[in-house]
Amino acid sequence: MCSRHSRIRNFSQPRIAAYVIAIIVGLWILIPIHVLVFYKVENGRCTVPEAYLYFNAAYSVLIGAALPPGIMIVFSALAVRSLRGIRKSIRQAIVQVNNASIRDSATTTPMSIRIKQHDHQLLKMLLVDVILYCLSNIPPPMSNIYSSVTLKWNKTPEQIQLQNFFTYLVSQFFIYFSTSASLYTNLMISKTFRHELISALLRHFLSTRRVLIRVYTNGNTNNTVRPINGIVGANTAP
Repeated sequence: MCSRHSRIRNFSQPRIAAYVIAIIVGLWILIPIHVLVFYKVENGRCTVPEAYLYFNAAYSVLIGAALPPGIMIVFSALAVRSLRGIRKSIRQAIVQVNNASIRDSATTTPMSIRIKQHDHQLLKMLLVDVILYCLSNIPPPMSNIYSSVTLKWNKTPEQIQLQNFFTYLVSQFFIYFSTSASLYTNLMISKTFRHELISALLRHFLSTRRVLIRVYTNGNTNNTVRPINGIVGANTAP
């Protein structure tokens, strides 16, 4: 959306974005397909070969903790560069429109200030989202690596309970933390995001209210008061 190249901006169109989302979902269904191959049920319990535990630890580090944050950092850096380029182009356009006497103050026009504020808010949102994702995706690979390294160790019951608790915490909390917390962090960081969300909710509420009023009005057209044989009465069903 913030790129100066039209081909890249085309990915923000709803139709192309839907195709990209479908492809990404398909890839993330195929990537962990090895789980169906190596996991087996023996005596009512899920078991895996010992070698697969080490592979799973390396897989979780690469796919879960290294690749997605790396992609997010790269695309965030590209977005920052594109925003700076767009801001520079806007400043140049403002300078060309204004005469030479206000050339030095062109960057302080209300339009420039507003664009700069929006860019700063967007950059803060991107930075916080990347940091949250990285922090919430570090514990799962650590848990897998620890389980693989200490597979043959003799552990006390307290150590086993602590490991089970950490594994449960990782699988139930950290894995969903970044996706669920981004809404609240964006609300706290960006004033524009708050206004846009409130406006969207108000539009949805008002449109729903108008639909309900229209349905209620259409449903009561048979109960309107009108004169019958010179007597004013209500046209109601017996």
